[in-house]
Amino acid sequence: MKTIATGMMVAAVVFFNGGTHVQTKPTAPTTQFVGTMPCGDAVRAFVGSAPCQSVIWRLDLGVIERGKPGWSLTAAYGANSASSVGVMPDGLHLSGRLDKSGTTYRLFSDTGKSISFRQVSSTLIHLLDEQNRLMPGTGGWSYTLSRADVTDDPGRPELVFGGSYKLSPRETGNTLFGIFGGRTPCTSLVRALHITLNDGCQRLKWRVTLLQNASTHEPTRYKIEGSLHHTAREGTWRIVRGTAADADAVVYQLDGTATEGPMMLWKADDNVLFLLDERKQPLVGTVDFSYTLSRSQ
Repeated sequence: MKTIATGMMVAAVVFFNGGTHVQTKPTAPTTQFVGTMPCGDAVRAFVGSAPCQSVIWRLDLGVIERGKPGWSLTAAYGANSASSVGVMPDGLHLSGRLDKSGTTYRLFSDTGKSISFRQVSSTLIHLLDEQNRLMPGTGGWSYTLSRADVTDDPGRPELVFGGSYKLSPRETGNTLFGIFGGRTPCTSLVRALHITLNDGCQRLKWRVTLLQNASTHEPTRYKIEGSLHHTAREGTWRIVRGTAADADAVVYQLDGTATEGPMMLWKADDNVLFLLDERKQPLVGTVDFSYTLSRSQ
């Protein structure tokens, strides 16, 4: 009787738990990176696509291929729609051999094509050009992929944020240090800037203008424009040193205002900047956008 009673108790537990059992989504491996890139020549040649606007990537660098280090890639053409924000769609599947040298990963496909990434932090990798430099992105997307297990909250795309805005004429001349732009996620950045938003915020459009002294080339003023700042945010900026992982890293600090905190831009390359949080760690993007700005001038 004891055995029968125990069996009945187990059956009861299975029965009552069965109706409420929820399958949890498996955590992505720490070797997996996701993001949406422009459909540039290098990307198109590697994944074998026709001309397109963008390519969504899910890349795993921890695969064993024929007993050796390898990689696997799912690539889908075109940006996510509003109903699928934060989701990696199915697409073309590729794999091949992986070579690692320092912080550089070189992917060789079975068709003989190759492409390289640099691991710029523990949570980000970025596509390299033929000269082994970080590839600058476009006004829509960057060439950064974010580690899949720590991606940012994609926000609430069903709530419209931003609306239309008008940019000022572009700065020119020898007082211009640089103009950087792109689209980023929203959630972690507005938190780092101490901004409270009452409506939805899924992506932000940016144009950051940095000015300098024409004679000494010392930093002077900055101007931030875009969907978060319909009225330009302006102030002073300076060059400081140090990120959470590298005490010698060059950081552009855009000083805070009366209502917003400072913005930290890590200069990983002359043409590519990564947004940092308050701890000076690179912000991690989503499958749709990264926290990367690229030089446009």
